[in-house]
Amino acid sequence: MELTPFNDLMKKMPAKVRESAEARYQELRQEVLLKELRQSLEVSQAQLARKTGFKTPNISRLERQHDMQITTLRKIITALGGKLEIIARFGDAAVRIVMPK
Repeated sequence: MELTPFNDLMKKMPAKVRESAEARYQELRQEVLLKELRQSLEVSQAQLARKTGFKTPNISRLERQHDMQITTLRKIITALGGKLEIIARFGDAAVRIVMPK
């Protein structure tokens, strides 16, 4: 889908503003809700419940809540076939946080 009015507006912006907008756009493209991630991997809530040992209603609740324990999130990400990494950013510096096992 071509956003012509937006593209025309972008062309009129100073290069620095365009670069900043593009950087933010790329950053947002990498953000996804847990539910959207699960759906994009074509995993149902029932399948994820079986893989994690959680009950299906709990998967639904976890996908809607704003906060959860890191161990819970790690269990879900692992069940989806991924690996959870936590990065703390301090200005230009990024530090990978390692949790004790």
